[in-house]
This record gives sequence, C-alpha cells and structure tokens, in this order.
Amino acid sequence: MNFPLRIISGLTLCAMGGALLSACGGGDGASADAESGSDEAYVAAFCEATATFGAAVISAIETLLTDDDDETAAKALAGPVEAFAAELKKAKPPKDVKSAHEAILSQLTRAVKDLKAGKNPADISDPSAPPDLDEAVSARLNAVAAKDQVCGDEGVDFSEAE
Repeated sequence: MNFPLRIISGLTLCAMGGALLSACGGGDGASADAESGSDEAYVAAFCEATATFGAAVISAIETLLTDDDDETAAKALAGPVEAFAAELKKAKPPKDVKSAHEAILSQLTRAVKDLKAGKNPADISDPSAPPDLDEAVSARLNAVAAKDQVCGDEGVDFSEAE
C-alpha cells in the first residue's frame, strides 16, 4: 500500500504522548514531595518534549519516499518515539499525575518495540488505556499550560480525550 495513505492513520500513534496524557489519570492530591515535580516544571517538560517530538516526526516523514513500505516507515518513526519517551522519562510529574505519566512511558516503550520490529504504525494500539485524569487535575495542568508559549504552540490539552 502507498506509504502516505497508511502513515496518516498511524500518526495518531505519533501524537500518543499528548493523547495518552489527556486520557490518563491518577488522583491522590496535588502536593509535591521529594520524588514529585511541580505542575509548572512538569507541564513545561511535557510541552518541550512534545514540540521536539513533533519536529522529529516531521523530519522522519520527510526522509521517506512515497513508495517506502510500512516496515521502513515504522523503523523511521521508532527513533522519534524512543527519543520522546526518553525526554518524558526525565520529567518529574506531580504526585497525582505519576500513574498517568508511568502509563504513557509504558505504552511508548511498547510502541518503540513494535516500530523497531517494523510493525505498521497504524496497527499499533493498546487496548489497556489508562484511566482519565481527574477533572481538577487536568484543569490545574491546563491552567499552567495556558501560560506556557510552547504548550500553546503545540496545542497541548490535559483534558479528558473525547
């Protein structure tokens, strides 16, 4: 099948981090402790990683030819997804976002494995989606994101996915 048509549906995976976080959750309070980060630092790190990831995906896609097969496309996307996971791993989520953050990392790790194996990005899915973020948590993170230029540029939204 022609690469561009298949990859467009697979790019939903490539927006996985943002989509996953908007569909992930925790919910045990907003306090930060020694192993938790502030909302501001986490949102900034998440948005920066998302921006870098978006640019890397575009760059990877630009290197592909229209007649490249799905395996070639998958392997080209593995690097950006792996780098995105690595950047997100460095972020310190607030305590009540930690389970969502860990779920994102787990799903990205599985996606990297599948992409490196040449699995078509459009065929990669995870039926075990994490629970939604608590409404108050997503509102709190969105309030921080609204003040962050990179978040605005990337359209990051921590609300429940519709």
